[in-house]
Amino acid sequence: MREHGAEVVVVLSHMMHEDTLRVVDRVPGIDVALGTHLGDVTLRPDIVGETIVAVAGPADMQALGELTLQIRDGRVVGHT
Repeated sequence: MREHGAEVVVVLSHMMHEDTLRVVDRVPGIDVALGTHLGDVTLRPDIVGETIVAVAGPADMQALGELTLQIRDGRVVGHT
């Protein structure tokens, strides 16, 4: 994707958290993977290699997550 102009690659996943972790482990170049309500909430994002992986919240919209990315020169350099 970067060769076509993407600066930041984000995966919006609707898979179980363990499956999302498997994808980012096997697919190079993903900066961030955001999961849905399938799986346990991550109070802090997991880091797989250089990829930030977070789950938004549990089923039935019981919680909402927020992830702020710090981007410099087209690269994710931090998050909160």
